[in-house]
Amino acid sequence: MLTQLTKLNNRIQKSSDKKKIIKDLEKMWHIAVFMREGNRCIVCGKPATDAHHIIRRSQSLALKYDLKNGVPLCRACHFGLHKRDDIRIYKAILEYIGDERFLYLMHHKRDIFKNSKSHLKEVANQLLKKLEAR
Repeated sequence: MLTQLTKLNNRIQKSSDKKKIIKDLEKMWHIAVFMREGNRCIVCGKPATDAHHIIRRSQSLALKYDLKNGVPLCRACHFGLHKRDDIRIYKAILEYIGDERFLYLMHHKRDIFKNSKSHLKEVANQLLKKLEAR
């Protein structure tokens, strides 16, 4: 998976198209969440298919690519969370991430995020470095 992240990062660094940079950075984040958290749904234990943003992307650009803001979910649990507002899934996520991580997310939710191409490229580099250090 690290090889795949490196290839995506190289493509991001060479790109001048902001939409492509964002698309590849989102792919990087998705893969990175699975590398960090594992490939099992944190709610039911089935194979995970989706990387879920704990704080929604629309609520915080600053946390959009932050690995602490992601957890792996299976399709059924992800659907239950977004389409049925299943409170049990919310509770399972909060229990899994714990108080310290939750407070981190709340503290950084309103941080300023520069949405420029150069900053997005730097975010991709930082994401790769964090995973290479593991």
